[in-house]
Amino acid sequence: NDRSDLVSALFFEQGQPRRGQYEHLVGEEAFWQLFLCDSLPYTFSFSAGDQPVSAWVQSEPIARNQTDLLISALQGRDEFNQLKQRMPDPEAFLLRRQKSTFAWPPAAPPELKPLAEEIWALTEETAVNLTSLFRKCSYCELKIYRVVHELLQSKHFQWSCPEFAEEVA
Repeated sequence: NDRSDLVSALFFEQGQPRRGQYEHLVGEEAFWQLFLCDSLPYTFSFSAGDQPVSAWVQSEPIARNQTDLLISALQGRDEFNQLKQRMPDPEAFLLRRQKSTFAWPPAAPPELKPLAEEIWALTEETAVNLTSLFRKCSYCELKIYRVVHELLQSKHFQWSCPEFAEEVA
């Protein structure tokens, strides 16, 4: 970035993505997040050689093949843009619990339940905005938006505006 801090790094082996980091995300989550960004005002650099990956990237292995990853990333970008349009400003509005207990809806994607539990725990004591959820969770923004959408639909959460709450109080 403009401070020369590493934002993202991807390691390829024989043309296949093998490891990745995007800010605090690693592995496939990092790869997918890279496709969700609207603009990347950063400097890109490339290097080749036998430098060990651990010397420059914190990561988990990426096992899926590049075609599956790329198709998933592109589909995810489209879905993310649709979800993003239906959500309020990710920094201006807070998610506040509306229910006292958590129950993942039976029709919701089961692979998202661990993230839903993580988000539920993060909102135990205070309301949070979408931006802070991204910083605190180890999942890409698309998955966070999917879970938040499910939890709003199931009435686990509701949106609140901190400015309005202060005016009323």
